[in-house]
Amino acid sequence: MNDLVEPFAAERDALARSATLARLYGQLDDLEATLDRIPLWEPARELGAEVGWVRGQLGRLAESWERRLLVAIVGPSGAGKSTLINALARRSISAVGLERPTTRQVVAFAPTQDDARWLEQLLGEDDVVVEVEPEAPGLANLVLLDTPDTNTVPENQALLARTLEHVDLVLAVFDAGNPRLLDNLSFLAPAMKRLPPNAIVPVMNRIDRVTEEALDRELVPDLAEALRSEWGLAARRIYQISAREASRAGEAVDDEHPLHGRNEFRELEGVVLQSFGRRGQAAAYRGAHAERLVALLQSDVAARVGEAGSRVEARARLQDLERQTRQAMAGQVLGHLERGAASSLAEGLYERLARRWWGPVGWLIALWALALRAIGWLRQATRRGQPAELVRLAAAGGGERSLDRGVRQEVLAAQNALYAAAWPPLGDLLVQAGFGPRVRQSAYWREHAEATASAVYGAGQATIEGVLDGLARRLSLWLWQLLLNGPVIALASWVGIQAVAGLFLERYLGGDYFRQAAIAAGVLWFGGFVVIQVSAGAMLRRPLERALERALAEVAAGEAGDLMPQLEALEDLSRMTARRHR
Repeated sequence: MNDLVEPFAAERDALARSATLARLYGQLDDLEATLDRIPLWEPARELGAEVGWVRGQLGRLAESWERRLLVAIVGPSGAGKSTLINALARRSISAVGLERPTTRQVVAFAPTQDDARWLEQLLGEDDVVVEVEPEAPGLANLVLLDTPDTNTVPENQALLARTLEHVDLVLAVFDAGNPRLLDNLSFLAPAMKRLPPNAIVPVMNRIDRVTEEALDRELVPDLAEALRSEWGLAARRIYQISAREASRAGEAVDDEHPLHGRNEFRELEGVVLQSFGRRGQAAAYRGAHAERLVALLQSDVAARVGEAGSRVEARARLQDLERQTRQAMAGQVLGHLERGAASSLAEGLYERLARRWWGPVGWLIALWALALRAIGWLRQATRRGQPAELVRLAAAGGGERSLDRGVRQEVLAAQNALYAAAWPPLGDLLVQAGFGPRVRQSAYWREHAEATASAVYGAGQATIEGVLDGLARRLSLWLWQLLLNGPVIALASWVGIQAVAGLFLERYLGGDYFRQAAIAAGVLWFGGFVVIQVSAGAMLRRPLERALERALAEVAAGEAGDLMPQLEALEDLSRMTARRHR
């Protein structure tokens, strides 16, 4: 029966593992994408590097998913790590009380050489010694690691730190004579915080050398509090053992008599061999480890995001400043139109009409466009006080300029005045929210204002050009041109036919006839042109103002410094981490 069930169970577990990894990678992708949107936020780079590290750890866990559970026994010198290994294996597999390779190397006790070969590749063959123990009952589904002491030389501590990045479960051994050894607690803290709580088993060894009263009243409670404060671990249980009394091998047993008979080694042995040592536990612990790493990252992000107070106030102030600047800048552009841009707009419109119209009315439109261009040249040259400017403007071919270049300076001046007054307190709020000190400096908002003024000017220019193009198309419809050109052409054609017919029939038309015909044609001709002018005036002003108001309202004042999008991304980051911690 088991032979039938196991393949389905394995396939189910593989699917669940893939779903878990896909979900966690998706969370990392969301975090990374959001952090990329906040380049001015100082913690973004550091947190981005942390995301990359966690991503690498997930990849490592995915690669090792099917390997045996890797259990490290860690602790200071003299805590009894090797004695504990021997007691768990129920045989002498690790030397006790002598200078051993574990002072310089990691010793892996595994059922086969292949079970620890990947560890050699990760840590280096010179730093790992593999002891094959196929008969040790406790190693059927485990690889036990005897690690360098936590209170050893820096080189060995570095090896221990690298080793702990790859373990699934830790038996943290404390000496009852000094359970709060600083080297043991503080050195192991970073690695212990990255493991899920159920992957850390605190063990107080050598309890037979202290009284039960000291254990109950002082040693165990103090160690529990130290684990909570140093590791953030709310230990459900601290196993109190005497590994030497439980060891059948009996190495390094002295003549001292135990002070009492308390020994929870068998309970610890049952947990290690029956719970941790079951088939399939490695995948479960590695999945929990992956969840833990991502959860810690999210907690770190949430902590770095901090309280929303300064961030929310900065966002509100920036929104108000943007509203004020949009209004001021729109006022400058529209005011320019009121003060004298009408002729420039007319010039642009009639140049477009001249390119689209045909017939007699088209000729008048073209002449009027040339006249408006000449007037514009003269106005520009007079304003600048440079006669040579007339030549330059004529050579440039006139104009598509609907907004004078001076408008940009007017817009910039209006924005500078607002920013100079509002930015100092806003910059302080942004720095409090985690943005770099650069945003506080006036150079930042001046660059910001310059780009915004350019954006406003560009939006205004593009809007005017678009409105003029659209109006020119509407005023140049073929039916419209036929209606205004047709009477002039028809009258001129009729007069021409009558004149030719009179020539052949010797019925010559008098001068009054032609004079009256010319007057009638002129009336029709100029009448059509007047209709165009009246229509253009009626159709241009109000639609143009509405289009400009809409366009300028859509121009974000944060385009240059990109502050508002970054504040919004920071809010997204805050909501993201808060949602995943509920």
